[in-house]
Amino acid sequence: MARHSQHTLIVAVDFDDVVAGFNMAFHQWHNRFYDTRFLFKDLVTFDMCALYGIDAAELSVRCNRFVHEYHHEILPVDGAAEGLKVLHESYQLELVTSRCESIRTLTINWMEEAGVSSYFSASHFTCGFNSIYPERKRRKIDVCREIGAVALIEDAAHNALEVAQGGVEVFMPEYPWNDNVQHGLINRLGSWGEIVETIERVY
Repeated sequence: MARHSQHTLIVAVDFDDVVAGFNMAFHQWHNRFYDTRFLFKDLVTFDMCALYGIDAAELSVRCNRFVHEYHHEILPVDGAAEGLKVLHESYQLELVTSRCESIRTLTINWMEEAGVSSYFSASHFTCGFNSIYPERKRRKIDVCREIGAVALIEDAAHNALEVAQGGVEVFMPEYPWNDNVQHGLINRLGSWGEIVETIERVY
């Protein structure tokens, strides 16, 4: 049984590779269209330019093509829908994603089709990745503070570390690209089931 204050606690939730399996779909698509041979275990860095050996401009081209033409190939992360449903019963969930506001509608539509949109009371797009609105970029720690989140579920090492250093607890699904991040407020977990169990135990 989760422990609560008088008001429902807010848990912030990242989107890509927390709710939606972006990197799984993207690297498979990239292999098809650019004749690469990446395996999931090869995705050892969040720096996609370094990983795919391309500059920022070309990465933007490829990401835009994938997102606008093949976004439907992205599948939910295993256990995400079930985990969100359980957390939604006890916590207020708010989406806090690095995605650009320009693909808000596309993202929300994906969430509706995946059956998870109803679990979120609000969505915050921080324009931190491949954004056409760099002037609107916001740090996730700032968003977490503004909404009063007690925790963030996040896979990106740099975001997780920044949020943890800001005093907000992070629950991190383990992936090849976040193996090296460590902090006292970062909980590395192997599955959505473990994430739910740990959050409920802590709060």
